Amino acid sequence: PQTGHNNFALPIDLGNTQKIEIVSGAQSRILGTNALNGAVCFSTLADTTNSATASLTYGDFGLYKLSAAGNLKIRKLNNFLTAAKSHSDGYTENTDYDIQTIYYNGVFKTNKFNINAQFGLSDKKFGSNGFYTLSYPTQYEENLLTLGSIGLQTGRLVKIDANVYGRRLRDYYVLVRNNPNLYQNHHLTDVLGSNLGFETNTIIGRTTLNFEYRNESILSNRLGYENTSRHKRARTSDSIYYDHHYRREYFTTALNNKFTTNRFSFSAGFAMLNYKGTEFFPGIDLSYTPLRNLKLYVAANRSYRLPTFTDLFYKGPKNIGSTELKAEKATTYEFGLRTQKSILELNANIYYRRAKNVIDWARTSNVELYVAQNITELNTLGEEVEIIIRPADLLNSKYLSINTIECGYSHIDNSKSTGEYESLYALDYLKHKFTAAIRLQSAEKLTADIRFVYQDRAGNYDIAQTDGTVETRPYSGFWSVDAGISYQWRWITIFAESTNITAAKNFDFSGLTLPGRWTKGGVKVKI
Repeated sequence: PQTGHNNFALPIDLGNTQKIEIVSGAQSRILGTNALNGAVCFSTLADTTNSATASLTYGDFGLYKLSAAGNLKIRKLNNFLTAAKSHSDGYTENTDYDIQTIYYNGVFKTNKFNINAQFGLSDKKFGSNGFYTLSYPTQYEENLLTLGSIGLQTGRLVKIDANVYGRRLRDYYVLVRNNPNLYQNHHLTDVLGSNLGFETNTIIGRTTLNFEYRNESILSNRLGYENTSRHKRARTSDSIYYDHHYRREYFTTALNNKFTTNRFSFSAGFAMLNYKGTEFFPGIDLSYTPLRNLKLYVAANRSYRLPTFTDLFYKGPKNIGSTELKAEKATTYEFGLRTQKSILELNANIYYRRAKNVIDWARTSNVELYVAQNITELNTLGEEVEIIIRPADLLNSKYLSINTIECGYSHIDNSKSTGEYESLYALDYLKHKFTAAIRLQSAEKLTADIRFVYQDRAGNYDIAQTDGTVETRPYSGFWSVDAGISYQWRWITIFAESTNITAAKNFDFSGLTLPGRWTKGGVKVKI
């Protein structure tokens, strides 16, 4: 809740995840209040046998990563532990990072109930070149994250899923890395919550009922309302005190029912949020399978996102938040199809989203300061298509053969009403993206991947000039090529990969040049 860019502050190395699932569309009634346009779900490795892995990666720009993971099963208790350290000197000035993570997941299973517990810690230090403003290229940040949860699953006719969770993020930011006293932020954000869910299957389908309580609070030297009577010294400084405080809590109830037949699926429900009043987020999903290999679906869902603490309270040299912000609301309509026959798979969809009270940082043309405002009504029309061909399913060659060929295209068109304002975020989006990839494989030992990507962003970016001024330029499209190869021999895997092989020059938000060619390789051992 402190700020959006810390959403992916996770205490686990991505190399030890089983899968990463991108859930698109409005998901507030299924995944919670702030799933405005979708969610990203990370699943850790689900190995139920005793095992151990270790990997070493080395690459350009002083990159190295060490990681280890182990799974130990003791009767009914399955234990998974992973730790990693990664470092890079950075591909350009002040883009270095140093990250350490440790994560544990334990599952105790019996015939009557399961207990699931997880704990994690992440310590991240990184140069944030031009993050808030190009006027200060040597910004720097440190994040210390701890989280944990414990859950109980039981029941047969009515399944019960209950859990409690907590998350603490200590955030330290300086505007000028070698002169931290010029301007610095110290934030301590806590999230505490609990879930209680029920699930049952009857003649009307699968019915779920979920309750969630969530408490979010922050102690800070800048975010929140000033409260000099609650001084607490920041652990990241001897002279800075947390003299600002803010807390909010809300309760969510979600009811959903899914009815399925051989050809037809119908899901409908709602989420009800109690926060400064009551908000309803209804939704409906329909799917129909007219042919064995063809599925059609339509959906309409409402979603909601609360402003972050940064949106509400931040006061910096170039940005200022607003306590008058309202929550974002969106209604999304979607139609799509999925078909798979023999070696061919096709997925396509089109969606339209109407969003109100969209939070954007904006300014008038003659004002230098960006202010967080609900000035935008944003309408989005998007289309996506993906084609996957699996020749290996027919050829089944023991020699090098084509495993999969993938092609995909996505297009987004946004229209909004902002009045006489210059927008910082809302019209900076990926308008066109085309991908083409091929995977070659030989008897499951040698694997090679090649991926071609074209990206064309809408909007403009600022780029700092040598005389200290800032020039605004429109984004231009560019191609990039990535490739990777790996070879597995018994319990050893050797791998190498290179991103942006052609060193295409491209920019992201704030005019920061993205990396050129970046090559790395390493070895992974599993026993």
